[in-house]
Amino acid sequence: MSSDYAGGGHIAHTAIAMTYSYHYRCGPYSSFIPEVMELLGADDKSMIFDKMLDDALVYSRLKEINKAVDKSASEGDAEAQKLLDETGIVIADSTAGCIKNLNFEGEILIVLAGSIWHRLSYGGVVQSYKERLKEHTDKKLEFILFDSPPAVGAILWALEIYNKKPVDTSTREKILNFMTKEKYESLVQ
Repeated sequence: MSSDYAGGGHIAHTAIAMTYSYHYRCGPYSSFIPEVMELLGADDKSMIFDKMLDDALVYSRLKEINKAVDKSASEGDAEAQKLLDETGIVIADSTAGCIKNLNFEGEILIVLAGSIWHRLSYGGVVQSYKERLKEHTDKKLEFILFDSPPAVGAILWALEIYNKKPVDTSTREKILNFMTKEKYESLVQ
């Protein structure tokens, strides 16, 4: 929902753009830049442009690039923290657009689902997301960290579409208890 990328894609693509900008556009330095260069196989700055255009290479390194950015942010690197904070902001802007354009009544339940909410040790993404979203709406918001496999969300969503109403609590609990994170991890490895 952030630009054309999911949260993790946004982080990695921005980190690559920052690496390019540092070398060619007088952009700021961040401690993740050498690791991004190494992950892309760019032995020197002259190779960055070709590497960043290799979609298969970039996609294959998304998780590692995100880990490098997260590590830098957790160690206090201001530029890495800014990147992650801005990721929370762009996702919040998209969520706010949904809230403003759909007819929500009463409290709105915001489900934080996806790896950026679970795997990043730097908490700025969640904090900046919540703060920005609250700036955009005066509605009461409740945030839930969805700690189940992504397949569960797809199943629940499909049931809501099929039945044209929210899934009842009993059915939701059965599905959540059936597909635990551990079961999912064992299936996808």
